[in-house]
Amino acid sequence: MKVTDLKTSSYPNGMPRKITASVVVRKDGNEFTDTLGYNNPVLLQHGISEILMRDYGWIASGVVLKVDNHPYRLKVSETFTANGKQVCVADLYMPPQYRYPVLKLVTAAGTNPVFLSIGDDNAQEIHGAKVSFEDINSVPGVLVSVKKNPSIPLTFVTIFFFSAGMILVVFRMIYRTVTT
Repeated sequence: MKVTDLKTSSYPNGMPRKITASVVVRKDGNEFTDTLGYNNPVLLQHGISEILMRDYGWIASGVVLKVDNHPYRLKVSETFTANGKQVCVADLYMPPQYRYPVLKLVTAAGTNPVFLSIGDDNAQEIHGAKVSFEDINSVPGVLVSVKKNPSIPLTFVTIFFFSAGMILVVFRMIYRTVTT
């Protein structure tokens, strides 16, 4: 499942009013679009499975670093070059874990990791290059849970037995009419 759009509206006091996420769901190689929201699940397998929205927001997808005034758009685990030496973006720590977003950088030489706070004022020198953590790239995201709905198969079984019972009643009525 991939979120393609996230729309939110809120009341004047800040409480969410309506949250809808446009999603693309891939099942058995086929893709279809649907809208997911609170009290508006995405139904799969004719309602046997439901995808329910639990939370929503913007999720960090990458970071923007400035290395000697050269911008780099990187994701966690990607590397960049600082004066000919490789440096890896090891992790991104977000609030409330830290007061401000903090980036963990690890050099290929295996020296101590460098923790870089967001902002030009917090730039550090790595292998002789000035590195600063400029920005965080984000994408819309939702937290979902998948729920199995046992009532759908039970409903089909109930309809089957009810129909079989009605057919037996009709045959019994016809048999009584013919024999009397």
